[in-house]
Amino acid sequence: MGDRSMQEIPPDILQALQSWKIAFDTLRSGLALLKDTKDLLSAPQRDEVETRIAELDLEVKVAEAALAKSLGYPLHRCQFPPTIMINVGYTRNGDAVHECPVCGVTDHPGFSFTRTAPSRDRPTA
Repeated sequence: MGDRSMQEIPPDILQALQSWKIAFDTLRSGLALLKDTKDLLSAPQRDEVETRIAELDLEVKVAEAALAKSLGYPLHRCQFPPTIMINVGYTRNGDAVHECPVCGVTDHPGFSFTRTAPSRDRPTA
């Protein structure tokens, strides 16, 4: 689950997913441009743009999480919207171990797994 190789995904679905990724990236770029230029607006316009940027940013994150979940990627619910967990290693029996990039929690109950991703600094409590 979540570790499907790209070869296992049918080509038409893979193409659709690549199109979605391009759309997400384009939307993110547009949001970044809006964030950079909002200070050129009058105060009421700036407030309206800031509110809409926050709404769009949340909508994009929710859509990304929903897409990842539909593809079988694990999500961690340390915040809303949920964070897409990344594959960081494997257990002795070959099961994938995923880690939340926000809080560092893994979906493996023990500490004995082989890490294939670089170690990260754990957040302090």
